[in-house]
Amino acid sequence: MSNLADKLAERKANQPMPTCYTNHHARSHGFNIEFFPSSRNLDEAVGFSSSLLQRYKLEANTGRSADDPPQRLTLAFSTDDVVIYGWNLKRLREHVRDQKLESVSALSGRYAGANAAEPWVSKIEIVPVGK
Repeated sequence: MSNLADKLAERKANQPMPTCYTNHHARSHGFNIEFFPSSRNLDEAVGFSSSLLQRYKLEANTGRSADDPPQRLTLAFSTDDVVIYGWNLKRLREHVRDQKLESVSALSGRYAGANAAEPWVSKIEIVPVGK
């Protein structure tokens, strides 16, 4: 049984951890940021040109229940606001600031505690401006 446990531990160690974002390694102007609001359908994506980003704000997710994520990051584009809910969103904000964010995906809560040092996005809302 020890042999099987060792093999499973080795396999787990070699599998990449799920992540909710990708980023460019170099600063890039005029790129697109893609958002995948559904953790079940990665074919459903909404993209915005980074040139449309007017402001961003990381804040506490006030008025939440105990099970809701503690933070929200709002990206205000000229046509829509993208509201990202999750944990440890500071790194996403830094990638936005540094013009390196490439994509953001909502992920299943199944892996939420897998890597506490990384951002975790549970929900993405896209709200048209003026609605």
